[in-house]
Amino acid sequence: MQAAVSDTWRFTDHFSGTLFARWHDQTLDSAYFRVLGVRDSAGVSIDYALTARDSLQLGASLLRYRSRWNDFLGNGAEFEGHFQRALLVGRNYEIAARYDVSYIRNRLRQGVLPARLQPLFKPDMQPATADLILPEQYGYTGPGLAISHGLPGDDYPQVGALRWLFDFGAGYVWPDGRFGYDVSGAVGMPVIGSDELSLSFGLGQTPGTAGGTAQTLGLRYLYFFGK
Repeated sequence: MQAAVSDTWRFTDHFSGTLFARWHDQTLDSAYFRVLGVRDSAGVSIDYALTARDSLQLGASLLRYRSRWNDFLGNGAEFEGHFQRALLVGRNYEIAARYDVSYIRNRLRQGVLPARLQPLFKPDMQPATADLILPEQYGYTGPGLAISHGLPGDDYPQVGALRWLFDFGAGYVWPDGRFGYDVSGAVGMPVIGSDELSLSFGLGQTPGTAGGTAQTLGLRYLYFFGK
């Protein structure tokens, strides 16, 4: 189960700011953490429309990591920057190119993980510690391309009927010192009105995969309050 709340202030026609908080936020921090943990976050983002097609978004958030059994795993901070240019905009669809920069710095739980989590790791990984499932730091920079018809899972999906999104990104990952990629997509549709049932998938390289590939598949139901 996930929950989120946000409030946006539009200061000018080109500049707006948003405060947000998310509980059980979806995360790509590592392949292990997607299975064993959840992340709560709270932060602020600002959006600036440079032109009719170009936009810049900057964001910062505080993070708290927990196991799915509510064991404390650590705290962190995340900083993000995105520059996006709409290449093609239709009535209900959009093709957009972007450049992303992100950085996460974590302060992990010291010592071994609780005993109830140890059987979830391979014998050669025991006694397991938090740095096996979460990176102490992680950075990424690179370009991406997205094709969308509405925005599945967004606070304002924009399209009342079937909506879908396909996204591809590739860039440099540090401190691993390698290039990685990420391919993801989602399909969603309303069920009773102010809600959405969506199916998502992902394929990519994240911290903790040691250069390998992680696959994800998810089914989500969202209900929107205050739309």
